[in-house]
Amino acid sequence: CSVVHCPGSHDFFSHQSFPLKEYLQRGIPIALGTDSLASNTEFSFLHEIRLFLKNHPELTLSEFMPMLTTNAYEAIGVKDIGKLSSGYQADIIGFEFNEGDDFLKELSEQQAIAFSMVEGSVIIP
Repeated sequence: CSVVHCPGSHDFFSHQSFPLKEYLQRGIPIALGTDSLASNTEFSFLHEIRLFLKNHPELTLSEFMPMLTTNAYEAIGVKDIGKLSSGYQADIIGFEFNEGDDFLKELSEQQAIAFSMVEGSVIIP
Protein backbone atom coordinates (compact mmCIF):
# COMPACT_ATOMS: atom_id res chain seq x y z
CA CYS A 1 0.00 0.00 0.00
CA SER A 2 1.23 3.50 -0.84
CA VAL A 3 -0.28 6.96 -0.60
CA VAL A 4 0.04 9.56 -3.34
CA HIS A 5 -0.61 13.00 -1.92
CA CYS A 6 -1.40 16.15 -3.89
CA PRO A 7 -1.21 19.10 -1.48
CA GLY A 8 -2.84 21.50 -3.96
CA SER A 9 -5.94 19.34 -4.41
CA HIS A 10 -5.99 18.61 -0.68
CA ASP A 11 -6.18 22.36 -0.01
CA PHE A 12 -8.63 22.97 -2.88
CA PHE A 13 -11.16 20.60 -1.31
CA SER A 14 -10.48 21.95 2.21
CA HIS A 15 -9.68 18.51 3.57
CA GLN A 16 -8.56 18.14 7.17
CA SER A 17 -4.84 17.98 7.90
CA PHE A 18 -2.95 15.32 5.97
CA PRO A 19 -2.03 12.56 8.50
CA LEU A 20 1.66 12.54 7.56
CA LYS A 21 2.96 11.55 10.99
CA GLU A 22 0.60 8.57 11.18
CA TYR A 23 1.58 7.31 7.72
CA LEU A 24 5.28 7.65 8.50
CA GLN A 25 4.90 5.87 11.86
CA ARG A 26 3.12 2.98 10.13
CA GLY A 27 5.81 2.75 7.44
CA ILE A 28 3.39 3.60 4.62
CA PRO A 29 5.29 5.05 1.65
CA ILE A 30 4.11 8.50 0.58
CA ALA A 31 4.64 9.87 -2.91
CA LEU A 32 4.15 13.52 -3.71
CA GLY A 33 2.09 14.15 -6.82
CA THR A 34 0.12 16.77 -8.68
CA ASP A 35 -3.39 16.78 -10.02
CA SER A 36 -5.27 18.55 -12.80
CA LEU A 37 -6.26 22.20 -12.80
CA ALA A 38 -9.83 21.09 -12.18
CA SER A 39 -8.94 20.66 -8.50
CA ASN A 40 -5.81 22.75 -8.08
CA THR A 41 -4.63 26.33 -8.58
CA GLU A 42 -1.49 25.29 -10.49
CA PHE A 43 -0.31 22.28 -12.47
CA SER A 44 3.23 22.32 -11.13
CA PHE A 45 5.26 19.82 -9.16
CA LEU A 46 7.19 22.73 -7.63
CA HIS A 47 3.89 24.16 -6.38
CA GLU A 48 3.15 20.83 -4.67
CA ILE A 49 6.64 20.76 -3.12
CA ARG A 50 6.25 24.31 -1.76
CA LEU A 51 2.81 23.57 -0.29
CA PHE A 52 3.90 20.28 1.26
CA LEU A 53 6.98 21.76 2.91
CA LYS A 54 4.95 24.75 4.14
CA ASN A 55 2.42 22.38 5.72
CA HIS A 56 5.05 20.00 7.13
CA PRO A 57 8.10 22.00 8.24
CA GLU A 58 9.05 19.20 10.65
CA LEU A 59 10.13 16.91 7.80
CA THR A 60 13.74 15.87 7.50
CA LEU A 61 15.56 15.56 4.19
CA SER A 62 15.78 11.76 4.58
CA GLU A 63 11.99 11.56 5.07
CA PHE A 64 11.16 13.91 2.20
CA MET A 65 13.44 12.75 -0.64
CA PRO A 66 11.80 9.33 -1.15
CA MET A 67 8.47 11.15 -1.50
CA LEU A 68 9.92 12.94 -4.53
CA THR A 69 11.82 10.02 -6.01
CA THR A 70 11.53 6.29 -5.33
CA ASN A 71 8.16 6.00 -3.59
CA ALA A 72 6.01 6.81 -6.63
CA TYR A 73 7.86 4.42 -8.92
CA GLU A 74 7.91 1.61 -6.39
CA ALA A 75 4.16 2.02 -5.84
CA ILE A 76 3.52 1.15 -9.49
CA GLY A 77 6.19 -1.53 -9.72
CA VAL A 78 8.85 0.37 -11.71
CA LYS A 79 12.32 -0.62 -10.51
CA ASP A 80 14.82 1.27 -12.73
CA ILE A 81 13.81 4.93 -12.16
CA GLY A 82 13.90 7.20 -9.13
CA LYS A 83 17.42 6.78 -7.76
CA LEU A 84 20.82 8.18 -8.57
CA SER A 85 22.39 4.76 -8.81
CA SER A 86 24.01 2.42 -11.31
CA GLY A 87 21.44 0.69 -13.48
CA TYR A 88 18.81 3.41 -13.06
CA GLN A 89 17.59 5.69 -15.86
CA ALA A 90 18.85 9.26 -15.71
CA ASP A 91 15.45 11.00 -15.59
CA ILE A 92 16.01 13.92 -13.21
CA ILE A 93 15.33 17.58 -12.58
CA GLY A 94 17.91 19.86 -11.01
CA PHE A 95 17.87 23.03 -8.95
CA GLU A 96 20.49 25.67 -8.23
CA PHE A 97 21.73 25.88 -4.64
CA ASN A 98 24.75 27.34 -2.93
CA GLU A 99 26.98 25.08 -0.88
CA GLY A 100 25.86 25.09 2.73
CA ASP A 101 22.26 26.12 1.94
CA ASP A 102 19.48 24.50 3.92
CA PHE A 103 18.22 22.22 1.16
CA LEU A 104 14.59 21.91 2.28
CA LYS A 105 14.29 25.64 2.96
CA GLU A 106 15.73 26.48 -0.44
CA LEU A 107 13.62 23.84 -2.19
CA SER A 108 10.48 25.28 -0.59
CA GLU A 109 11.32 28.63 -2.21
CA GLN A 110 12.25 27.42 -5.71
CA GLN A 111 10.30 29.00 -8.56
CA ALA A 112 11.90 27.14 -11.47
CA ILE A 113 14.06 24.15 -12.23
CA ALA A 114 17.62 24.64 -13.49
CA PHE A 115 17.57 21.67 -15.86
CA SER A 116 15.71 18.52 -16.77
CA MET A 117 17.10 15.23 -18.12
CA VAL A 118 15.32 12.34 -19.78
CA GLU A 119 17.30 9.13 -20.38
CA GLY A 120 20.51 11.06 -19.67
CA SER A 121 19.90 13.87 -22.17
CA VAL A 122 19.32 17.44 -21.04
CA ILE A 123 16.01 18.70 -22.42
CA ILE A 124 15.71 22.02 -20.53
CA PRO A 125 19.01 23.83 -20.02
